[in-house]
Amino acid sequence: MFRTLVIEEGERLTLSHNSVHVEKQGEKIPLPVEDLYCIVLDNQRVMLSAAVITALTRAGAHVVICDERHMPSSVVYPEAVHYRPFTVVQRQISMPQGQKDALWDSIVRAKLLNQAMVLECAGSAGVSRRLRELAGEVEEGDAGNREGIGAKMYFRALFGSGFIRTCDSGVNSALNYGYAILRSSVVKSLYLFGFYPPLGIHHIGPENPFNLGDDLMEPFRPVIDLWTDLHHEELIDELTSQQRRSLVNLLNLELTYGKARMKLRNVISRCVRSFTSAVEKKDPGLFAPLLLTKQIQKEMEGQCHGL
Repeated sequence: MFRTLVIEEGERLTLSHNSVHVEKQGEKIPLPVEDLYCIVLDNQRVMLSAAVITALTRAGAHVVICDERHMPSSVVYPEAVHYRPFTVVQRQISMPQGQKDALWDSIVRAKLLNQAMVLECAGSAGVSRRLRELAGEVEEGDAGNREGIGAKMYFRALFGSGFIRTCDSGVNSALNYGYAILRSSVVKSLYLFGFYPPLGIHHIGPENPFNLGDDLMEPFRPVIDLWTDLHHEELIDELTSQQRRSLVNLLNLELTYGKARMKLRNVISRCVRSFTSAVEKKDPGLFAPLLLTKQIQKEMEGQCHGL
């Protein structure tokens, strides 16, 4: 799975010989099902059959469906793809609170360090140093709420002192869209590894079907933040087609994870795999979320220029 496909016009998707055929203006473009990582349906006139969706999810792909404002509104995920899902869920349920707290600490530290790197790329060295200090002050279960303290400082340093995360703006539209795409990728990986996404380790919203996804996506959010900062002058109100495509394409951004170079979507999968090992062996030290480096800015700028 390596292709991320965005459908923006009134195309028709059909299935034939284990390939999805994208029909547009009388032309058919075949794409092998096993090559597709994600399809984003960004036009409500798109037509596809249940057979197409079944083939995609059976192969491990997921389908993001956007509303009339082009914002992701629902996702079709692959389920029942893990060979022992009940065993995985049993381990989830039996995790002691101390283990959950230790895993959450790792997530918060990684998120703060990644945010610090984004601010260094943006030229805010002072706040960046403070975020690194906060990462070293994280207590059990982040009892001191270093994540919340850091977030307030971080967004103001990145987007200005008057920035409000909940207001309608081009910047928030980019963040919301990018986070939704990112979340879909994390939750898909959780299904593939047999996890039950509503069972979070820190997020426990009773109406949230993806609590665990929201937990594990936290260290990855700064990737979206950095892209948004690099493009903030172009973000006026509603995202353009090119901007939405660029945000989706961040899943193909090449990063250094450990000693290997791999795309963000593969880093997410590796991160969920390491989370699996940490849960099975009850060793939070096995969980190593993404840590950004300054190289990501060059990679992102190069990718954006190449679109």
